[in-house]
Formats: sequence, structure tokens, C-alpha cells
Amino acid sequence: SRTPSDKLTQQFTTNASKYRTIINNAQQADSVVKEKFSTNIEGMRSLAGGEAACNSFVPAGSGGQGGNTANRLKELMEQVETLKAERAVIDSELRNVNIDMKGVFSSAAAAGNLNEPVLSVQHLDRSFSPLQKQVEESISAQEKIIAEVQDLYQPFIQERGGAGSS
Repeated sequence: SRTPSDKLTQQFTTNASKYRTIINNAQQADSVVKEKFSTNIEGMRSLAGGEAACNSFVPAGSGGQGGNTANRLKELMEQVETLKAERAVIDSELRNVNIDMKGVFSSAAAAGNLNEPVLSVQHLDRSFSPLQKQVEESISAQEKIIAEVQDLYQPFIQERGGAGSS
């Protein structure tokens, strides 16, 4: 009884596929390393050039101090956190609004002037109007923050760029 050829070569085919995958992964890793190397070669050269070369490569505003732009961006991020907290409160208040329309409709029906659409709008507006105003103010503040962050982005990048990348 002779073993079929496909069974004899099955292990060989499996190993070939496994090694082909390993080679492909290695080639991809090589390309990533080459890309990272070419991206960072200037920094490595500055490291080899001594302290003066390193100092010229270090971005302006480093060392935790930052420039005016960095400080303003930090302030804006604090405002974002404040907005998030305010929105959490508004969300909680929205979820906790409890309007008893049954009593309103019952008393209006008893008085003989049941106008459901008008009563609904009046009572819902009375309950949600302050929250709606808070949401609108929050959205307006968010839009101002976004605009200012977008305006500060380029100056921030230039401050961080330092002399080495210009």
C-alpha cells in the first residue's frame, strides 16, 4: 500500500507556507524600520553632533514651560473639561425632569378648556427651557473653543518645531 503523494508533501507545504509568512512579516518589519530610520535620521545626527547640535534640534518651549500658545492651549483644554462636567450635569437634569401632564390635563378637562397641544407645549417649555438655554450656551462655548484651538494649531506647531526642523 503506497502513501498518496499529497499526504507525503502535506508537511512540506505547511512548512513552506509558515516560512513564507515569516519572510513576509520580516520584509514588512524591515520596511517599517527603514521608514522610521529615514524619518529620524536628522535627530540621530544631532545626537552624534554634541551638545550644541542637540540644543539646536530641541524644539522651542520644551522642558515643560511651553510658549504662550502652549499655555493658552492648556487653558482651553481645562475649559473643555469644564464643559464636559457641565454637560454631565445638564444630562443628569434632563434625565431627572418629571412632568406630571396627567394632573394638568385632568384639571384643564374639569375646567372645560382642555387644549392638549397648547398645554403640552406650555408645560414642556416651562420644564425644558432653562436646560435648552444651557445646552445652547454650552454648544456656543464649544464652538468658540474649537475655533481658537484651530487658530492656535499652526503657531503651536511652529513653537514646537524648533530650529532643527526649519
